[in-house]
Formats: sequence, structure tokens, C-alpha cells
Amino acid sequence: FQAGKTEAFEEIYARHARRMMSYLISMLEDRQLSEDVLQEVFTHFAQGAARLNHETNVAAYLFRSARNGAVSALRNRNRIMQVVASEALVFERQRSDLPAAYANLESQELRTRLNAALFKLSEAEREVVMLRTQGELTFQEIAEITQNPLSTVATRYENGIKRLKGFLGHE
Repeated sequence: FQAGKTEAFEEIYARHARRMMSYLISMLEDRQLSEDVLQEVFTHFAQGAARLNHETNVAAYLFRSARNGAVSALRNRNRIMQVVASEALVFERQRSDLPAAYANLESQELRTRLNAALFKLSEAEREVVMLRTQGELTFQEIAEITQNPLSTVATRYENGIKRLKGFLGHE
């Protein structure tokens, strides 16, 4: 991708765009704005790829750019940054011990309850839970994106999941 090969860029886009879009929608609650931010992220990535270190974690770089773009978009709309679950919220079964029923949120009532529960989390917990579940990122990648220690990220995720289970009545 650093050499400007179109095929490499297309592969990176195919690998990350869907997850990034889901993450952006969950942050911005606006599909059109999310599409705009996603386009800006990939445009800047394509223009600056040659300047990136060959050891750069592309997923972490893209998600950090998406996060920064979303925060800027929210500021431009004069809103406080909030993270909410998108309709396609899928918890990663291996990292989460929430019941499998939450993996395919079929019920609008359940989505509404989950959204309300996510709002009860601290902003830091919500962000880590969303990056992990929506972005499907590793704790290491989340630590790089949020610029927090790995142990802090893992604790925030664990606490967030425990609190969500409590809010949803699944102790």
C-alpha cells in the first residue's frame, strides 16, 4: 500500500471499511455523516500511505483516524461525544460471556434496552466496549487508539461488560 498500489488499497478497504462504518454509525448516530467520515479517513490514508512507517498497525491507524474524525464531526455539530450501539451490534463471543442471544439482536425491545444500558456506562467504558465489539479490535489496538495502558483498556472492557450484564438483569 505504501507503494501506491491500487490492489493493496482495495484490500485494506475491504478488510476494514465495514467494521469502521459500524463503529462510526454507533458513535455518530448518523449514517450519512459516518459515510463522510469514512471517506475522509480512507482519502487521507491513501494520500499519506507513503509516509507511514512499514511497521504501522493499519487497523489501529485507521480506527484512530475514524475516532478523530468522528470527534471532529461531533464538535462541528456542537454535540458532546456519545457512543451508542448500532442496530448490528455483535458481541464477540470469545471475549464476552454475555448470552448468545445478544450476538444477534433480533428484538427491537432488546436493542432499546441495550442502548439504554450502554448510556449508563462511563464514556471510557462505552468507548472500549464499542471498539472491541463493533470494531472487532484487540485490546492492544484499542490501547494504541485511546492512548491508554493495555491493563486500563482490559479493565474498562471487563467492568463495562459486567455493568452491562447487571443493567440487563443477567448476573
